[in-house]
Amino acid sequence: MHRLLFRQLKKTMGFGTVEEAQRWLDELAGYAKDNTLPPAILTLLNGMIPFVKRVDTSYQQQQRDVEIRDRSIRLSSQELTEALEQARQDAVTQQQALSALQHTANTLLRELDKPPLSEDSGDLSGLAELMTQLSRERHEALREVEIQRQAIDQHAIIAVVDSNREILYANSKLCEISGFSEGELIGNRLDLLRSGYHREETYRSIWDTAGSGKVWHGEIHNHTKNGDVFWVSSTVVPVCDTTDKPVRYVVIMTDITHQKLLETRLSDSQRFYQSITDSIGEGIFSVDLIGHTRFLNPEASRLLGWTLEELQTRRFHDTIQFQSPQRAFIPVQQSPLLKTIRNGEIYFSEETYFTHKDGRIFPVSVTAVPLVDEYDTPRGYVGVFRNISERKNIEEAMRDAYAQAERANNAKGEFLANMSHEIRTPLNAIIGLTHLVLKTPLTVLQRDYLEKATHSANTLLSIISDILDYSKIEAGKTDLDIQPFCFNDLLEKVAVMFQDRAHSKGLLLLFDMHGDMSVPLLGDESRLMQIFNNLVSNAVKFTHHGEIVVSVKLETLPGNRIFTELRVSDTGIGLSEEQLQHLFDPFTQADASISRKYGGTGLGMSITRHLVELMHGSIAVDSEPDKGSTFVIKLELLRAGNANIAPLPSLGAHQFLTICCLDDKLVAAVDYLNGTLATLAVPHAFCHTHQADSLPEQTTHLLILADNISAQSMAALSEAFKQRSLDYSRLRILTSGNQQDMRQLLAAHGLHQAVVMQLPFTQSSLHNFLSEHTGSGMNQAGYRSLEETAMIEHRLSGKRILIVDDDDISQTVLTQQLSASGIKPHSVKQGADCISLCKQEHFDALIISNKLPDLPGWEVADSLILGSGLTVPIICMSTEDPALITDLVHDSGMCALLSKPINYDELLTALDDFISYPSVLPKDFTLPSKHDDFDLALLAFCQTYQHYGSHVSALVSAFHDDLPHAELDTLKQHASNIGASRLLTQFRKLSELTDSQDKLTGAAELARELDTTVKKAVASLTVMSPETTTTAPEQPISAELGTIIHLLEDYDANAGDALQQLYNNYQQSAHRWVLKQAIRKVSQYDFEAAGDLLRPLMTQPEMTSLQ
Repeated sequence: MHRLLFRQLKKTMGFGTVEEAQRWLDELAGYAKDNTLPPAILTLLNGMIPFVKRVDTSYQQQQRDVEIRDRSIRLSSQELTEALEQARQDAVTQQQALSALQHTANTLLRELDKPPLSEDSGDLSGLAELMTQLSRERHEALREVEIQRQAIDQHAIIAVVDSNREILYANSKLCEISGFSEGELIGNRLDLLRSGYHREETYRSIWDTAGSGKVWHGEIHNHTKNGDVFWVSSTVVPVCDTTDKPVRYVVIMTDITHQKLLETRLSDSQRFYQSITDSIGEGIFSVDLIGHTRFLNPEASRLLGWTLEELQTRRFHDTIQFQSPQRAFIPVQQSPLLKTIRNGEIYFSEETYFTHKDGRIFPVSVTAVPLVDEYDTPRGYVGVFRNISERKNIEEAMRDAYAQAERANNAKGEFLANMSHEIRTPLNAIIGLTHLVLKTPLTVLQRDYLEKATHSANTLLSIISDILDYSKIEAGKTDLDIQPFCFNDLLEKVAVMFQDRAHSKGLLLLFDMHGDMSVPLLGDESRLMQIFNNLVSNAVKFTHHGEIVVSVKLETLPGNRIFTELRVSDTGIGLSEEQLQHLFDPFTQADASISRKYGGTGLGMSITRHLVELMHGSIAVDSEPDKGSTFVIKLELLRAGNANIAPLPSLGAHQFLTICCLDDKLVAAVDYLNGTLATLAVPHAFCHTHQADSLPEQTTHLLILADNISAQSMAALSEAFKQRSLDYSRLRILTSGNQQDMRQLLAAHGLHQAVVMQLPFTQSSLHNFLSEHTGSGMNQAGYRSLEETAMIEHRLSGKRILIVDDDDISQTVLTQQLSASGIKPHSVKQGADCISLCKQEHFDALIISNKLPDLPGWEVADSLILGSGLTVPIICMSTEDPALITDLVHDSGMCALLSKPINYDELLTALDDFISYPSVLPKDFTLPSKHDDFDLALLAFCQTYQHYGSHVSALVSAFHDDLPHAELDTLKQHASNIGASRLLTQFRKLSELTDSQDKLTGAAELARELDTTVKKAVASLTVMSPETTTTAPEQPISAELGTIIHLLEDYDANAGDALQQLYNNYQQSAHRWVLKQAIRKVSQYDFEAAGDLLRPLMTQPEMTSLQ
């Protein structure tokens, strides 16, 4: 490597030796082979090596050119000396010429390192021959010099100027870079190339140095003929005469324009980043391998109190980061920052503390990035930090405030929970005792007073629920329980809840449905029901005449999404613009007069908006005073699973429906009826009269909309059916009034087979309403449905129920209610008394309050089931928030949770669902002497399905193969005959599925519901028959239990499958709750607890198999 090139690299790169510079070039060559680098970097690396080599070659050629030039000058000087000597010899004598020639020859020989001539050598011809040889050698030397000059011209920019700086010679490279031709340069001063970049003092210094006979080196900024600029690295070499006075100057230049451009860019970048680090609002520092600070921006210096000069001789850790907030010393080996950097990883922390020069400790948010060499070895790091003292103080204050708010919120929640308990307990007494009194003979005025008291108590209960809901909203504890549901079921619940309330005010409640309401969706059905409850209850409350329309529109979107629009419209009092602005504010109503007149807390709409937003939806309202309001909710729900849903079976092939409206008030329902019938593909027509001659010829069914039918209309109906030879079972009555009242009116006129339904209708309820097979007439006791309250009371008659509650009034209410239903209640006040009594006596079910003086209700249940092996159902009643205790209740083995005040119908339903009934009729069973069609329908159902294993196989096969099956039609007919609505609902849900796997699952659920329905039917019949004394034989399961217990003792996971199979076979047995608890324990891998649960069953009466 040429020394001048090394000098430049040393100056710019800081290399100490030529070997270091060469190693750097070798490393660059190595990186140039790394194809993972960006293309721009690879181009730079691949061009840098040849560039440096060319520069080195240029320096080498420059040196040779100088040497050749010096040699040429020396040769020219010798020739001049020879010529002068020869002239002098000519002027004297030939001898002198010969002597001079000899002397000159010797001189030349000595310069050529050849032996000189001897003094006695005077042969002129010999001298001439010698001179010829020397002349030939000189010519060859000059030729070599010319070749070398040409080579230098190819790489170096060369100019020769005289003492006046006029250009005597310019090589082609100078012409090329300057844009001037040789003719334009020769004779002009070198100042022609000046760009004006340098001051005059610079040029004066150059020529002063060269004029003193010294060589000048430096960089000059020039311009070309067309005004472009270029940089050269110049060397000015003076050529002196014999008096050492420069007469010419050889200027040798190298183009460094690209290098200067890179230097400028680098300098600009350095200034740019320097300005950033100087102006950034965060401290920046750099630390080398031994921990010394190498860079500190102004902000870092301000935050730390140290200057860079002060820290350069100190280790950063020992000066800045050596102590914890508690002023405990942190050894450098334990510094998390340094440990991370040594691993070559980025360090980030907001828990690091720095020490100021004055000794103050302050928290910082710091990020440190390791600086690595070409071998990825850390050689230091760069850190960025900021003082977060203020933020830490704010966070501490926020934590204190949050903790205080949390304590206040918990205290509020605890207070509300306690108040809920304290209020619900007397409310339970008020509602329960009022219910009992209403069943006694009363005057009209007394009944009115008690009904108003009941309404007020229920209103207070609703207010308590709203306050608890809003409290959970404020605490952020409101969660959604996303489960499959369909709007058919949801709307049916809305109908049941509000149809009587709407009718009592003379209002018409209608459903407007767009899309398939049977599509299973994913959502929180209970929260959607709460939204409907708030909106529809407000509509009923604030509407005095007209109608309320609940609209549901479903539209399919890409990605299994369903756009859902819910509307609740009324013709009520409406709202002004000012009232709308505060409609969703908590504890706010439209104005004080509304609060006085209608009551309420003003929480309903606030809760509704929160629930809608929790579902990622929106709610809007359009209202006008005295004209009504419309609330619109928009949601996006997901379809449940990937199953395609089959539409409800078409009714078009079986009937043509004629519609006739006998009540002007119900005309509004006709439009919605038409839309739903079109969705169901039911052929229909509207007729303005029900006279026989006005009905269309194709009429097979007649649908009448009426709240009251006159005797004249009844006669006309009878005549129309006779003339058309139609059975009365094809008469359908839609009414907004009470169904029972309409049935009695029809029965009084001999139309007892007509089917009645109360508005509003859903798609599924209207489909069932119009189906060919509908329930039979009443039996002698007045029962129309297996699931009506009176029938449930009949089945539960004589059952022994233990009530565990320390509240005397609650005990009295439940005791009286159960006794009035024919049930035999017993009561105790403490959990310990319950446990003791259950060991002595048998009860069919237990009703336990969760708050007892000695033990929580769930602990009592846990002790009875796990400790005593009790297998009867246990129902929990509580005044607490169900969400808080549901898991405890279920884990303890309780089968249901009811909130106080207890809804007696819900209590009866829970008892009916979980009490153990026989699954088969006694062999010698006979109906009572007095029986009717309903009793016969029950008997036919039991005889057909009490051994239902073969029926289940047929059901599964029919649904799996997606083929019509007589078994399905028969089951639906039998279920309709006995009013088994839950079985029919399960059947409908199953019929809506198309996916094979979903069908199999649905068929299993249908089979379980069929088994429950069979047992209820059997129980209904056996209670009717006092002669019944025998029960079905039970099948032993001891062997199966023993096998499962052995598996549990071996911690064999197969025990779970075996236990689940046993539960499936005996889930309606008296011991099913123990089996369920054992399955739960196995799922938690608590095999020992599961075994402890099952062992007592080995000594219990054998369970009855369902097979």
